Amino acid sequence: VYDTWFRLSGAKDPGDQIVIIGMGEKSISELGPLAWPRSTHAALLEQLREARAVAFDVDFDIPGQPDEDRALAQAIYDHGRVVLGYALTFEAAGDNPEQGPSMNIKMPVEDFLIGAAGVGYINMPADPDNVVRHTTVAFPLPDFPEQFMPSFHLATALVANGLDPEAISQPNPKQLQINNKLIPVDAQYQALSDFWGPAGTFPTYEYSDVLFGRVDPALLRDRICLIGPTSVLEHDYQQTPYTRGNLVLDNALPTPGVEIHASCLQTFLEGCYFQRVTTGTNLLFLLLVWLITTVLTLRRGPWAGLAVVSIMIVAIGGLVYGLWLYKHLWLNCAAPLALTIATYTAVTAESYLAAEMERRKTRALFGRYVSPAVVEELTNH
Repeated sequence: VYDTWFRLSGAKDPGDQIVIIGMGEKSISELGPLAWPRSTHAALLEQLREARAVAFDVDFDIPGQPDEDRALAQAIYDHGRVVLGYALTFEAAGDNPEQGPSMNIKMPVEDFLIGAAGVGYINMPADPDNVVRHTTVAFPLPDFPEQFMPSFHLATALVANGLDPEAISQPNPKQLQINNKLIPVDAQYQALSDFWGPAGTFPTYEYSDVLFGRVDPALLRDRICLIGPTSVLEHDYQQTPYTRGNLVLDNALPTPGVEIHASCLQTFLEGCYFQRVTTGTNLLFLLLVWLITTVLTLRRGPWAGLAVVSIMIVAIGGLVYGLWLYKHLWLNCAAPLALTIATYTAVTAESYLAAEMERRKTRALFGRYVSPAVVEELTNH
């Protein structure tokens, strides 16, 4: 149901403060298969020298050719507003199940880190149905719990706003704070991100077009530029709330990872995270729905009760959708709808059984003294 609200609302205009520079099929046909020489990335940074920030959703954890690495390291240093992504991997800790998995950090090579303005992990969690709805915004360092490692999108936001990771704090267990921005998180530091549409919603330019100067520099000036694979050959695609169902007929193919990072970044910049309402609120809503349905359907007959239930279903859907759309609150919808139908069924069945019992009493009482036709007339009224 939560995903349905996204598809009902349709795609939204994300604006132009974030642009994606995609490493897609056109760029691969012009530059050759990935991975490209690192001097190519250095040349791209020269084209992006007026960007507000540049973030690479690309692995740079293995040293390459020394000359190539020096060229990219110098370009990163000269630009001054470059964010690098890195991956976290988790391995079983061994024979002790209580110890939990060990975490390995695949940081970029040290020469690139020297000039980088920020780094962030690119991992993004998927729900059990393999749909990305949450983002792990940041998590505390194992040995320094008051210091946080930012995610890729948060590290990019920090650089774009002239901040560093020390600006991240946790005023309470349910929120992270960066300056005056509060981010609602759960116990795993995950937040419900907003999404603007299916793949291709954010402004996207081919890597090779930017590299060879075929994109108007004004479209990149003062923008936050995210660079990452968009080719289907790289298999860096994920399901989002916009890409459920029949993907081809809905024209909503899975979304490149770099564009999901863009949605998470836009969510932070606009402060439009979604929040689940509390369990108590959901239970109170269920109780209210049960009471209203019971009162309005009791002794009204099956057809009048069905009309009431239809109105209740529309009202519940409208209320939940309105809270989702305007307040970014996720109120459970499926359980109240099921409870409404179940209550109507139970009330109608109880009324039918009570009426049938009353008819049987009437037949037993008057059947000895009047004709069956008269008894039938009495029971029908």
